[in-house]
Amino acid sequence: MLTLNNISYRVGQRQLLEIDSLTINGGELSALLGPNGAGKSTLLKAISGDITAGGIIELHGKPMAQWPSLERAKHVGVLPQQSQLTFPFSALEVVALGLTPLTLSKQQGQQAIEQVMTETDCLRFAKRSFPSLSGGERQRVQLARVLLQLSQAHTTPLLLLDEPTSAQDLGQQHQILALAQSLAHQRGFAVLAVLHDLNQVLQYCDHCALLESGKVVSQGSPEVVLATDTIAQYWQHQVERVELANGRVAVF
Repeated sequence: MLTLNNISYRVGQRQLLEIDSLTINGGELSALLGPNGAGKSTLLKAISGDITAGGIIELHGKPMAQWPSLERAKHVGVLPQQSQLTFPFSALEVVALGLTPLTLSKQQGQQAIEQVMTETDCLRFAKRSFPSLSGGERQRVQLARVLLQLSQAHTTPLLLLDEPTSAQDLGQQHQILALAQSLAHQRGFAVLAVLHDLNQVLQYCDHCALLESGKVVSQGSPEVVLATDTIAQYWQHQVERVELANGRVAVF
């Protein structure tokens, strides 16, 4: 669905990305992993078009640059690490920004807004000023906006999440990852998320790609990629792998 070939990006003398190939499939929750500075956020920016990288990035077999802007907005959604919005919009008004590429009546728009705000657990503070919200609340409001933006995709949409749990408490982290998994498994989304908690990757993700110095050094199922020697090599931390009672693998 999303295919990347020969992706390169350089700033000055620094080669930030040098990726031979990477494929992200619809119906899967995929994780981008790696130590700080590995190139994870830079790769998301290259995919979304926030930066112009060399190489070929295709969505459904068509180069990203050839997608009409409105159709691309309906099929590629990005949740950044942080929101810089400082206008005194309400949470609901921020979510409503996701209506821009859509063709909905006022009533349909209101229903769609309520649905995505319910899914992301932010409907209860819909009328509050967005700048007054906590970091985690703002993150969930922005996720609702992105889901609204993708709600009229004609084919499998791509959802890019840059550290979607970074501002969330423990319960909300699991709720957001469960929602991301549901979007992939139940609605067929291709979801690509930058994540740091390896146990959450093992619990929720179907596929992962490990980056180091802008290169994909390993990719596949989390159980295979996150071997103890691999974790020690790239994160400089020795862990133990255990099989839990439910059959899931965890590392400590």
